[in-house]
Amino acid sequence: MKTVTLLVLLLAFCGQLHSAEVRYIRDSLQVPLRSGQTTQHRIVHKGLSSGTKLQLQETSDNGRYSRVTTERGIDGWLQSQYLSTEPSGRDLYKRAQISLKKLTTANESLKKQLQQLNEQYSVTEKQLGALNTKSGELSTELQQVKDISANAIRLNSDNHQLLEDNQQLKNDLDILATNNRRLRDDDSNDAFLNGAFVLLIGVMITLLVPRLWPGKKSSEWAWPICNRSQCRWHLVHAKTGEQTQHISPHCHYRRLYSDARENTMRTSFFIMIAFTAVLALVCGGVNAQSAANPTAVISTSKGDITIELFEQRSPLSVANFIRYAQSGFYDGTIFHRVIKRFMIQGGGFNRDMARKSTFQPVANESRNGLRNNRWTLAMARTQDPDSATAQFFINVNMNSSLDAGSGKLGYSVFGQVTDGQYVVQAIEKVPVQSSGRFANLPIEPVIITKVTIKRTIALAPISVDTVKPVLLMPANTSNSESQP
Repeated sequence: MKTVTLLVLLLAFCGQLHSAEVRYIRDSLQVPLRSGQTTQHRIVHKGLSSGTKLQLQETSDNGRYSRVTTERGIDGWLQSQYLSTEPSGRDLYKRAQISLKKLTTANESLKKQLQQLNEQYSVTEKQLGALNTKSGELSTELQQVKDISANAIRLNSDNHQLLEDNQQLKNDLDILATNNRRLRDDDSNDAFLNGAFVLLIGVMITLLVPRLWPGKKSSEWAWPICNRSQCRWHLVHAKTGEQTQHISPHCHYRRLYSDARENTMRTSFFIMIAFTAVLALVCGGVNAQSAANPTAVISTSKGDITIELFEQRSPLSVANFIRYAQSGFYDGTIFHRVIKRFMIQGGGFNRDMARKSTFQPVANESRNGLRNNRWTLAMARTQDPDSATAQFFINVNMNSSLDAGSGKLGYSVFGQVTDGQYVVQAIEKVPVQSSGRFANLPIEPVIITKVTIKRTIALAPISVDTVKPVLLMPANTSNSESQP
């Protein structure tokens, strides 16, 4: 009893707590819960067992009683000595046993998991060994693939180099073909000049031979003494000088003179026939190619490009191009669109990228039989086939997709580059950029300084072998001596 009294006195000095704190009934007591702070008050709960969880509401002034609330909401007073801040040892023990059981169960589970992990580790270790072996094999294969890739890259590079060399050889072949064609034309012109020279020599010989052709030599010569009734001839021997006299009732002098004149006229007639025939051949050759195709020389900042214009095949496009060229329209324009292995286009904009005003469009002539082959000159246009004005382009590849087909019109070809292919290649290789609506604009402008039109008359060559020689022999001018 004294112990209980001391505990009550100790609690009296602790002060009253106003906040709800957790308290427990210590040990294994059964503490009644009353409605007031004395033992005289009514019991609202017959006994709270040890370890019951309570909420402390307040403590009496003397600290002996405390008002608590159970988890079920029962509110009442009990002596403060029965309250403790920690659960009872029995509860702690039960809790510990429960925790131990849980931990034991967890330990068993972890042991099983550990065993499974050990088994998995063994399997994984074996797999790792197999993977290491496979990795070594893959490393060897990867090295082989790298070697093959290096060889493939080198072969690809060599292939590209061979393609570029092949393209360059094609360019050189085209240039050589053009030069060969030009040399053949020169040879043809030389052959024509040689034929004309031979013709001139033949005419001169034909005119001079009759005059230099000797008459029939005779050992005698004579002169007549004529009157109205008879003709007396005095014959003088050329060697002996002996003179004889013949009397003839007819005038042989006049007859012999008439025969010589007739023979001379016959020779002149044959000469005129031969000269007229040869002249007809020459005139025929001239008329065959009296109007050769005009030539355009496009002078650029990279060099000159010589182009043969196909006036007979594309008369409208050629006339349109010549009109712009002779008016000076192309002077100061640029190549504003350059696409490698496709084409170079110009003739529409100046250096400030301002479009120049043009004449009326020309009709499409893409069905003239000319194709957009390499080095050909064609008219640029919009989607409208008949919208070509001043702009043109030079094909740097075989662009068959630009030719006319069934149901569609193509791009009109009207010229062929005959010289300056290297200039076209230099323009094709210039660096380009995208500027506004121009996707392939050269960074450094390629300027067209002037376009010059040249017209020549090509004479059709006449081979001397094809002209059959006519042997012009002078007529027999010997005088038939009449018998007395």
